[in-house]
Formats: sequence, C-alpha cells, structure tokens
Amino acid sequence: MGIAPSTVAKSVARLEQAWQVRLFQRTTRTVRLTVDGTLLSERCRQLPADFDALAVQPACAQGTAGTLACCLSACARCWMDWL
Repeated sequence: MGIAPSTVAKSVARLEQAWQVRLFQRTTRTVRLTVDGTLLSERCRQLPADFDALAVQPACAQGTAGTLACCLSACARCWMDWL
C-alpha cells in the first residue's frame, strides 16, 4: 500500500482514541477485528454503494450536478484499501 506499518498503527490508535472504541484485538501473535471493528468494516464496505445510490435519488437528479470531492485521512485510505 505504500504506507509504513508504524504510520498505520498510529492512525488506527488515533481513530480508536477519538471514537473511544477498540477496533482491533491485539496479542503478541495475532491482530483481529473486535465486534466494533467488524461493524465499522461492514459499514465502510457499504459506503461506495451508498455514494452511488445518491446519484440516482430524484432530489439529487433535479438541477444538481458536479463533482463531490472527499478528503480521506491516510488511515481511512489504508482501511479502504484493506477492505
């Protein structure tokens, strides 16, 4: 992915601290998603379809046009690549 593991680890730690939730269960031998991490992962996988669905909403189709730009942090980009 082109991102250093330490950068990803720090970004995940900041995300966990900001949301006050554990996303991963870490041991010396394994790293697994927690229940909250699994729920977030499932929701993130649904986001592209949700954005696509917005384009076909009648309210959006009437007189609204253009490009929606989204800024993702390095952690979010890493998460999306991982999915």
